[in-house]
Order: sequence, then C-alpha cells, then structure tokens
Amino acid sequence: MKKLTIAVSIAAAVLALPSSTLADPGNAKPKAKGQPNHGQVVSAVAKHKFRKGEKFNRSLASDFARLDYRNHRGLHAPPPGQYWVRSGTDAILVRATDEVVMSVLDSIF
Repeated sequence: MKKLTIAVSIAAAVLALPSSTLADPGNAKPKAKGQPNHGQVVSAVAKHKFRKGEKFNRSLASDFARLDYRNHRGLHAPPPGQYWVRSGTDAILVRATDEVVMSVLDSIF
C-alpha cells in the first residue's frame, strides 16, 4: 500500500509541473556561443567507451575517479602495477606503466 501511495504522489507531482518544464530540450533554439543553456538536460553518460588494449585518457572519461576495490562490490584486487578507475557507469582496470586498458566492467555503477 505504501508503494502505491508513493507512486500516486509522484504521478501527481509530475502532472502538476508546468508544460514548459516537460518540453523536449532537443527542440530548443541553439544559443549563441558563450550564452548559458538554461533548461537543457545534461547527460551523465560516459563521453567515451573504453576498450581493452586502448590507451586510457582521463580527459575522455566522465565521472572519473580512481577506485579502491574494497569499497566497490564486483571489483577484485588489481594485479600489481594496475589500478581501477571509473568512467561513467564502467569500471576500468588500467596498467600504471603505460596507461593501457586491461579490462572493462560495463555498467557496474
């Protein structure tokens, strides 16, 4: 019963929003360079999908963070000379000496 009450409350809140809030941000006019894009949704999806054997570039990773495997379920201890990083929803095992991707665990976050 509690779940039904919560679902009805959320639905009522969404219906009460002004129609401009629900508008598709893809239909908005492009802004001139340097002007803010208020009201557009910013995606938290990874900028780049890394693959095994490719060189890891931190600037291509969104939500970049170096990970401690003990604090994250599904990660094993990295071999010596390797470490885990986060890129979007993926965990990536990187070799420290040359920054090559050794393994990618998709969508674990």
